[in-house]
Amino acid sequence: MEVNIKHVQKLMFDRGWSQTEFASELGLSRAEVNRCFNGKRKGGAKFIGALICAFPQEPIDQLFILDKPLSKGNASSANAPLSVGR
Repeated sequence: MEVNIKHVQKLMFDRGWSQTEFASELGLSRAEVNRCFNGKRKGGAKFIGALICAFPQEPIDQLFILDKPLSKGNASSANAPLSVGR
């Protein structure tokens, strides 16, 4: 699974966020976000969790490029908001 950079950048654009503002929203450094966007690093657990929290209404299969498609049994859960943390 990897971050769907093009879709995330569109979401950022729609909200008027610069990369610095986006990083601040995620609670990450701009450098960390930049490395992910430039393909130097894949998003780790902290990045992935922050991304899901920043866009809770976005389907997982839009935020991320999945290794394999969701099965029909899991398709409805892909559109449900995720709860991160306990």
